[in-house]
Amino acid sequence: MPGKPAGDLLKYRYLSRRAFHPLQRSAEELSFAFSELLAQPLSRPEAAARFEHLWNEVNDAAQSCVDSDAAFSYIALLQSMDQRWRFLRSMN
Repeated sequence: MPGKPAGDLLKYRYLSRRAFHPLQRSAEELSFAFSELLAQPLSRPEAAARFEHLWNEVNDAAQSCVDSDAAFSYIALLQSMDQRWRFLRSMN
């Protein structure tokens, strides 16, 4: 585009790409968010709703990178979340 500085073009390209593909959190970040969830004193319905939201986020991230090695870390996180959530529920 003539007349526009190169920095502006990159900014618009970045914003438009981000609008269609929001940044996803890494498996480590999501694991930390799950650990924080387990540590919070929440009511059962609130904890279940937050767990479901987090579960869906991890599952979506795993599906978005199904053709790469990163998917394994998300799948392992899903397995860990399932085991820890079931154990926590059995303790209460």
